[in-house]
Amino acid sequence: MENTFSAQLSAWLKNISLDRRQVIALLQQTYYETFCGLDEITLSRWSTNKVVPPIYKQLLIAKVLNQDLADYIINVNLNDIKNTKKNANYLDSFKQSLDASMNVLSYNNQGKQVTFELAIHDQVQHRKIFDGFYSNISALNQFRRELSKGLYIQHHAILLKNHLGAVLAHWSAILDIKHFQHFESFPTLDKEMIKRSCLVQLGYFSNTSQYFDLIVYAMCYYLLKLSKTKDYAYVFVMSKPVVEFSSNVFGGEVVRYYRPSRSENELGVYLMKFDLVRCAANPIIFAKVQERLNCIMNCSACGKCNANSMMSL
Repeated sequence: MENTFSAQLSAWLKNISLDRRQVIALLQQTYYETFCGLDEITLSRWSTNKVVPPIYKQLLIAKVLNQDLADYIINVNLNDIKNTKKNANYLDSFKQSLDASMNVLSYNNQGKQVTFELAIHDQVQHRKIFDGFYSNISALNQFRRELSKGLYIQHHAILLKNHLGAVLAHWSAILDIKHFQHFESFPTLDKEMIKRSCLVQLGYFSNTSQYFDLIVYAMCYYLLKLSKTKDYAYVFVMSKPVVEFSSNVFGGEVVRYYRPSRSENELGVYLMKFDLVRCAANPIIFAKVQERLNCIMNCSACGKCNANSMMSL
């Protein structure tokens, strides 16, 4: 098959028992804000390659039509993915500021970066690994207390480890957030948003390389495991440069600010909301996501990560 969106879209439309008007209705029903202006003429232009929609719209269409997003992404021609000068400027500024802003939190021995590990922890395992880290962040004390009240929680973790097995950088997500509606420390969401969302807990990274590595692995995990059920991630963010970069480049929205409870000199924490498909489609990370997906899906057992085995669970 010709590797263009128009060819893919034409093939998808042939394989479903819906006419174009019904497809438009389905897209608008699922993602109204994105497709509210879509009509049959535009859909026809997309399928005949007269107009090519942005990559995030391509991914949403593929998702609504029950296509595999990872399979689609690895076949996208990177020449069609263009970054903007504005985003490039944001990226340069972000790289310059991140190291200085992250020195308030640090693991003692960075060592040599060698492996990525995906892991699923229960509450006891998670606390054993990360309680020392969380104890530095008084702004989230109430959330941590509410999270520990006898709930069965699974934590899906991405760990960057050095050659000694020490954690250098990490993120972890809670996929089922329905219990959070009883938390005073978490925003009230409607049932549909709860179902379509997950929470990414406050993570650690000491430089932009680690930051983007974590994002790329998180996007791969989402595309391979979660894209059929999740659309949004609520993410705790501490560093102001990360908040600004996330807002300007990834379209993140600050929904709550948590003040530190111990000292005015401590940093507060922001809770941000992200559209996961838009993040995966971002030109700044798209090529890396495509490369990593190819690596995971065609694993050569290099030993640098366990992603392939985790994705198969």
